Amino acid sequence: MSTAPTFDYVFTRAQAAEPNPDPNGRSTLLPNLQRDYDFSEKTLAGYLMVSGEGELAGVPYKANAGVRIASTRLSVDSYVNVGAVSTLRNDKNRYTNVLPSANIAFNVTDDFLVRVSGSQTMQRASIADLAPSTFFNATNLSVTGGNVNLEPPIATQADISFEYYTGKSSLISGAVFYKDVKNFIASFVTSGIDTTLDPQGRELTFSRPENLASAKIKGFEIGIQQFMDFLPSPLDGFGVIANYTYSDAEDNAGFPLVAVSKNSYNLVGLYEKGPFSARIAYNYRDEAVFEFSQGRPSFIGARSQLDAQVGLDITKNIALSLQAQNLLPKKSATSEYSNFNTTALNSYALSERRFSVGVRAKF
Repeated sequence: MSTAPTFDYVFTRAQAAEPNPDPNGRSTLLPNLQRDYDFSEKTLAGYLMVSGEGELAGVPYKANAGVRIASTRLSVDSYVNVGAVSTLRNDKNRYTNVLPSANIAFNVTDDFLVRVSGSQTMQRASIADLAPSTFFNATNLSVTGGNVNLEPPIATQADISFEYYTGKSSLISGAVFYKDVKNFIASFVTSGIDTTLDPQGRELTFSRPENLASAKIKGFEIGIQQFMDFLPSPLDGFGVIANYTYSDAEDNAGFPLVAVSKNSYNLVGLYEKGPFSARIAYNYRDEAVFEFSQGRPSFIGARSQLDAQVGLDITKNIALSLQAQNLLPKKSATSEYSNFNTTALNSYALSERRFSVGVRAKF
């Protein structure tokens, strides 16, 4: 019989791989100067908003507008590693963003709403992307690290959405959207020679995140959430949720945008009646770019996933659930390939089906 490894087992193995100066301690493993860093981020932000309501051509509306100002300071202590010599380095960055927004919702009828909105938003880079530590792998001749000088991508966006309520919990919706993104972040891969890192002068592969490009995204989405509460019991417990999104996204060089699929959709069938509930969900997305290597895009292939769940309230305080995830493993496999050619396969990852049983009790 096999069991999951305990903390002591894992820690003992770690000590064996990298001797610890304190065999009795649990948090004093030797530092890894190639990966360790000390990251500090300080943000000062303020927000001002005004709101109001009224009528326009006899149609009631509610509106609000505001502006957010955020000032960010970054400081990172890391090591520059050249051979066996590690030198401490401090990198800093600072930026301020002014982000306006405005929204208005029209109650055309009691059941039909139209919403119009426009805003600027920012997305901060992850800490791992910002940490500038440089790691040189002499085995595969690769150089990786972060980039403290990354600027946050800024999206100027506008959308119009429509909502038609067909019942207490039922809705048909649609939206048209447009985004203009500046300073989009993606992994950029280049090759070259750096005798400081590798005195032998071999060709190295460098990979760091960069503010690669600007991009424009336009598209639409439609959705429906319908419960069959108009049917006689027990059929009134059935329901369906479905949505589809189309995104046309390109950067200023004409390449597809990183992490954006052109087509994606979700289908959910469900039943909830009394103590019993059941749900089956299927989602799909097209291929998407995940990085640029030597100026050429690499892709993650199209994938889909099917999940199911059944629940039963045995008593008022005890509930039983059964979950089945990834019922179609080959459809959900993650494949990465280069330069618009699926035969140029970089990697292939297959996850198996997962089943779980749960019991929830409340007292």
